[in-house]
Amino acid sequence: MEPAEPAEPTGDDLPSPEFLQGVKEFNAKQFFDCHETLEAVWKKETSPRREFTQGVIQTAVAYYHLGRDNQVGAIKLFHRALPRLRKFAPCCYGVNVDSLAQSVNDALSALENCTPDAEQRLLIPPVIEMTL
Repeated sequence: MEPAEPAEPTGDDLPSPEFLQGVKEFNAKQFFDCHETLEAVWKKETSPRREFTQGVIQTAVAYYHLGRDNQVGAIKLFHRALPRLRKFAPCCYGVNVDSLAQSVNDALSALENCTPDAEQRLLIPPVIEMTL
Protein backbone atom coordinates (compact mmCIF):
# COMPACT_ATOMS: atom_id res chain seq x y z
CA MET A 1 0.00 0.00 0.00
CA GLU A 2 1.40 3.37 -1.02
CA PRO A 3 1.60 6.25 1.48
CA ALA A 4 -1.16 8.81 1.15
CA GLU A 5 -0.36 12.03 -0.59
CA PRO A 6 -0.16 15.01 1.75
CA ALA A 7 -3.39 16.94 1.78
CA GLU A 8 -3.46 20.21 -0.02
CA PRO A 9 -3.51 23.11 2.45
CA THR A 10 -6.97 24.49 3.05
CA GLY A 11 -7.82 28.08 3.83
CA ASP A 12 -7.71 27.16 7.52
CA ASP A 13 -4.09 25.97 7.18
CA LEU A 14 -2.87 29.17 5.61
CA PRO A 15 -1.88 32.20 7.64
CA SER A 16 -3.97 35.33 7.31
CA PRO A 17 -2.45 38.46 5.79
CA GLU A 18 -2.52 39.96 9.30
CA PHE A 19 -0.50 37.02 10.69
CA LEU A 20 2.02 37.48 7.87
CA GLN A 21 2.22 41.20 8.74
CA GLY A 22 2.98 40.26 12.35
CA VAL A 23 5.77 37.94 11.20
CA LYS A 24 7.16 40.71 9.01
CA GLU A 25 7.17 43.06 12.03
CA PHE A 26 8.83 40.41 14.22
CA ASN A 27 11.56 39.87 11.64
CA ALA A 28 12.09 43.65 11.44
CA LYS A 29 12.53 43.64 15.26
CA GLN A 30 9.36 45.74 15.64
CA PHE A 31 8.27 43.64 18.60
CA PHE A 32 5.67 46.01 20.02
CA ASP A 33 4.00 46.38 16.63
CA CYS A 34 4.16 42.60 16.14
CA HIS A 35 2.41 42.13 19.48
CA GLU A 36 -0.35 44.56 18.52
CA THR A 37 -0.86 43.01 15.08
CA LEU A 38 -0.88 39.42 16.29
CA GLU A 39 -3.08 40.18 19.28
CA ALA A 40 -5.80 41.26 16.83
CA VAL A 41 -5.31 37.95 14.97
CA TRP A 42 -5.37 36.00 18.25
CA LYS A 43 -8.64 37.61 19.35
CA LYS A 44 -10.37 36.51 16.12
CA GLU A 45 -8.82 33.04 16.00
CA THR A 46 -11.08 30.13 16.91
CA SER A 47 -8.98 27.12 15.89
CA PRO A 48 -6.42 25.38 18.13
CA ARG A 49 -3.78 27.43 16.29
CA ARG A 50 -4.89 30.32 18.49
CA GLU A 51 -2.46 28.98 21.08
CA PHE A 52 0.37 29.03 18.52
CA THR A 53 -0.35 32.66 17.75
CA GLN A 54 -0.24 33.36 21.49
CA GLY A 55 3.20 31.70 21.68
CA VAL A 56 4.50 33.94 18.90
CA ILE A 57 3.06 37.00 20.65
CA GLN A 58 4.73 35.99 23.92
CA THR A 59 8.03 35.52 22.11
CA ALA A 60 7.75 39.01 20.60
CA VAL A 61 6.93 40.52 23.99
CA ALA A 62 9.88 38.70 25.55
CA TYR A 63 12.21 40.29 22.99
CA TYR A 64 10.52 43.63 23.60
CA HIS A 65 11.32 43.23 27.32
CA LEU A 66 14.94 42.38 26.49
CA GLY A 67 15.22 45.57 24.46
CA ARG A 68 14.11 47.48 27.54
CA ASP A 69 16.57 45.64 29.85
CA ASN A 70 13.78 43.73 31.60
CA GLN A 71 15.35 40.27 31.76
CA VAL A 72 12.92 39.03 34.44
CA GLY A 73 9.96 39.85 32.19
CA ALA A 74 11.68 38.24 29.21
CA ILE A 75 12.33 35.02 31.14
CA LYS A 76 8.68 34.82 32.20
CA LEU A 77 7.41 35.29 28.64
CA PHE A 78 9.92 32.84 27.14
CA HIS A 79 8.78 30.23 29.68
CA ARG A 80 5.14 30.80 28.68
CA ALA A 81 5.86 30.84 24.94
CA LEU A 82 8.03 27.75 24.66
CA PRO A 83 5.44 25.04 25.40
CA ARG A 84 2.90 26.80 23.18
CA LEU A 85 5.35 26.83 20.29
CA ARG A 86 6.57 23.25 20.78
CA LYS A 87 2.99 21.99 20.75
CA PHE A 88 2.77 22.96 17.06
CA ALA A 89 6.18 21.69 15.88
CA PRO A 90 7.49 21.13 13.38
CA CYS A 91 5.42 23.59 11.36
CA CYS A 92 2.34 25.77 11.77
CA TYR A 93 0.98 28.36 9.35
CA GLY A 94 4.16 27.82 7.33
CA VAL A 95 6.38 28.83 10.27
CA ASN A 96 9.40 26.65 11.00
CA VAL A 97 8.33 26.12 14.61
CA ASP A 98 11.29 23.87 15.45
CA SER A 99 13.73 26.65 14.57
CA LEU A 100 11.77 29.32 16.45
CA ALA A 101 11.35 27.14 19.54
CA GLN A 102 15.08 26.30 19.52
CA SER A 103 15.93 30.02 19.38
CA VAL A 104 13.58 30.73 22.29
CA ASN A 105 15.08 27.83 24.26
CA ASP A 106 18.62 29.09 23.57
CA ALA A 107 17.74 32.64 24.66
CA LEU A 108 16.04 31.34 27.80
CA SER A 109 19.02 29.15 28.66
CA ALA A 110 21.44 32.03 28.11
CA LEU A 111 19.39 34.32 30.35
CA GLU A 112 18.92 31.80 33.13
CA ASN A 113 22.53 30.62 33.12
CA CYS A 114 24.09 34.07 32.61
CA THR A 115 26.51 32.64 30.07
CA PRO A 116 29.34 34.96 28.99
CA ASP A 117 28.04 35.16 25.43
CA ALA A 118 24.42 35.60 26.53
CA GLU A 119 24.41 39.34 25.97
CA GLN A 120 25.87 38.95 22.49
CA ARG A 121 23.43 36.19 21.45
CA LEU A 122 20.41 38.02 22.82
CA LEU A 123 21.19 41.10 20.78
CA ILE A 124 20.36 39.09 17.67
CA PRO A 125 16.74 37.92 17.90
CA PRO A 126 15.75 35.06 15.62
CA VAL A 127 14.10 35.45 12.26
CA ILE A 128 10.82 33.59 11.88
CA GLU A 129 11.42 31.27 8.94
CA MET A 130 8.41 30.56 6.75
CA THR A 131 7.73 28.18 3.90
CA LEU A 132 4.52 28.64 1.94
